[in-house]
Amino acid sequence: MNEKRRIEHINKLNEIFHKKEAITVSACASKLGYPEETIISWAKQGEIPLLMANNELVVPFNEYNRPYWLDSDDFL
Repeated sequence: MNEKRRIEHINKLNEIFHKKEAITVSACASKLGYPEETIISWAKQGEIPLLMANNELVVPFNEYNRPYWLDSDDFL
């Protein structure tokens, strides 16, 4: 996959995570049609804190990747 296409996929993954359309690796894999291993790789490259099957984050939260909805009252 070329660099431009990879960046497009990472940006799309970031978008669906922050819109709360999909927040787990498996949900993102289903939505985007790529294997979970690819989604995990993109999440690491884009510092996207997706939730894995073992309930751990692919990357930890930081001041730049923490979604606004996590702190809102309507999260659950």
